[in-house]
Amino acid sequence: MSEPLEQPATAIPPYSHPTTVVFVDDNDLFLHTLDLRMPTEMAHQCYHNPRHALERVNQPLALRPIPERCFSTPAKSLHWNDTIIRFDLGLIEQEISNMERFRRTSVVIADFAMPAMDGLSLLTSINDPSVKTVLMSGAGDEKLALEAFNEGVIDRYIPKNRSTTLDMVVDYAQELQREYFFDQQRAIQESLSLNPPDLLQDPAVFQHFSALRKRHRFVEHYLVGDPPGFMFVTAKGLVHRLILLSDSEVSQQVAYATFNGAPADVVEALSMRTHIGFFSELAENYGDELYPWRDFLYPPIRLDGNRTWWAALISNPPTEIDFRAVESSFDAYLDEIDAAIRR
Repeated sequence: MSEPLEQPATAIPPYSHPTTVVFVDDNDLFLHTLDLRMPTEMAHQCYHNPRHALERVNQPLALRPIPERCFSTPAKSLHWNDTIIRFDLGLIEQEISNMERFRRTSVVIADFAMPAMDGLSLLTSINDPSVKTVLMSGAGDEKLALEAFNEGVIDRYIPKNRSTTLDMVVDYAQELQREYFFDQQRAIQESLSLNPPDLLQDPAVFQHFSALRKRHRFVEHYLVGDPPGFMFVTAKGLVHRLILLSDSEVSQQVAYATFNGAPADVVEALSMRTHIGFFSELAENYGDELYPWRDFLYPPIRLDGNRTWWAALISNPPTEIDFRAVESSFDAYLDEIDAAIRR
């Protein structure tokens, strides 16, 4: 089993979205208690029958993971934005418009002693090696569970029937979801290491990024380019775009506006950093028509980290994505799970 990808405490993963945690236990009371304790923002499914759970986990998804679809190892470039150009809005559309991203199982937590199939047999029968596994065991099976953990057969084990058992289940589910994403992104990180984007590693950006996620309750984010930054999505499916420009990149926008004949006040606003641009439409494509420069300007805030950054958060940004929240938002997925339970 591969070691978790080491990341600085302030590193931002290139992308993140909710996945599903699966719990398996033949004790319905324990499952009900666990269901009540799980954070509301964590999608989870509880199974009494381990064979049904295994069928669910091993069911192939139509949507392959992002690294398999959106990234290939690029040639070394002079600028990080060229390195991630394959991960742009056109490719993200395939992700946020498809409910399959939430159905991906990241963690399976199973009880050891079950009559239909023991938990260890279940966990070792999971087809996807990237799924994180946790075995819960009573006192009689704790030695076997510990051996499986020490041999790398499972990722964690939890002694059952202790006062801290439920807390450990919740903590491990959250911790292993993060490890799952970093492992999924190993190929992406290796590609980006050719010319890594500073915005993923800068503590000042991380602090601002984290504050925005908490304040606006974003549950998904995706690294994008042109201009560089992130796409955020709330549980209800509201889309935001965070533009993050270095000081030199704002200077490039000044040169772009000047070259294309922007009004003097637009050039001054960019030069003074009172506004930055999200030029979703190119000025050179307008021909003789008047380009609406001011419509593409946004007031930024300054972030002083390893370098100076200018950041602007845009609600409902210009995009060609055909995204219907009622069909493929995280809330829609949670409603789907609830409806399946009631049936």
